[in-house]
Amino acid sequence: MTIRPLEDQFEPAKVAEIKALKKEYDALRRTLHGDSAGYMISGISRCLETGILLGALSLAFSFLDMFVHDLAIQVARETDHGDGADPADGLAARLARQEMLPFERYMDAFMRRGVVREEDCREILSIYRNIGIPLHHILSRGVGAYSRPLVLGRDNLLDRFLARSLGVAEVHRIEEIIEDYATQCLGRIVRFVRTYQAAYRGRS
Repeated sequence: MTIRPLEDQFEPAKVAEIKALKKEYDALRRTLHGDSAGYMISGISRCLETGILLGALSLAFSFLDMFVHDLAIQVARETDHGDGADPADGLAARLARQEMLPFERYMDAFMRRGVVREEDCREILSIYRNIGIPLHHILSRGVGAYSRPLVLGRDNLLDRFLARSLGVAEVHRIEEIIEDYATQCLGRIVRFVRTYQAAYRGRS
């Protein structure tokens, strides 16, 4: 299947915004050397290149989760070493072995320790709560007659979109919503990661 160029999918201003975002994610991939981070950012970049904004946004929230988890391990490792503890028995090792703690708990700890600025923390938590969580909860489950009703906003628009029960006018509306807000969120995520990647890679 031939993929339409971005110029055939979006207005010129949006094309320029998407291309600028792709450059930001590509630059970030070159500075984050972990295999998982590289694969995820490549996926985001490819989605942007082809205009699949919902896919890029979904991958970006997964990448943000991974970044914050790894940042928590790095911060804990520094704390463990500062206390003179054996790294094998420290908090960083325990975090690496267990499932992720809630995203909000990490962010609260970062803010209290001064790892992340309060305004950055509040901004990233806002988009995570209001967009990331609903998006992943809807995309990760079957949507249809037997699924539990999910509500996003007042009119359940995203759930009905994914259940394919929208009229033509509503389909265009959800596409506009994704087009309007996906790039904003993608920009906030890449800039948050870029700002705090020094801690991710290890501070001296």
